[in-house]
Formats: sequence, C-alpha cells, structure tokens
Amino acid sequence: MKTIMSNAGPVKSALLDGYSFGDRILEGVIFRVTIDENGEVQVKEEEPDHPYNEVLNMKKWLKKAKIFAEEADVLSHPDRPHEEDVWIEDTAP
Repeated sequence: MKTIMSNAGPVKSALLDGYSFGDRILEGVIFRVTIDENGEVQVKEEEPDHPYNEVLNMKKWLKKAKIFAEEADVLSHPDRPHEEDVWIEDTAP
C-alpha cells in the first residue's frame, strides 16, 4: 500500500508541476497526485479545462506524470506547495 506523507503525517494528495518531467512545455501545468483505494498512484490534471491542455497530448503526459510521481523523491504539499514537501512511501496494508 502506498501513502502520501508529509512531516505532519499522511495527506490525501500532492501537487506536481509538469516542468519536473516535461521541461518548459509543461512548466506551470499542475497535476494532482492521489492514491486510490487499491493503493495505486493516480494522476489527473489540476485544471482539465485550461486551454493549454487542448494543444497537448494529455494522455501521454498523464502517463509520464504517473511514472514521475511514483519515482519522485518529493512532491508539493497540496495546501502549502511552496512551503512543504510531501512524498510517497510504501506502508503496511
């Protein structure tokens, strides 16, 4: 089972700036990372109606975002993205 952790304990989600894996083409495109009921990492666009998303192959970038999130050392806290990091760790079921 996977859990998104902060220094204060588990959190429900994390934020991921697309720049981390998509360089300048995804700079500022934010993805929300969650863990589903099966303990699997899930990623979705934070602003799915943003016009920029219409010109990008978001299916491709969502796959890359998921891979990056699963392997990343740190992600951004959903409530304090510029102040605190979160991470994904394996926890006992």
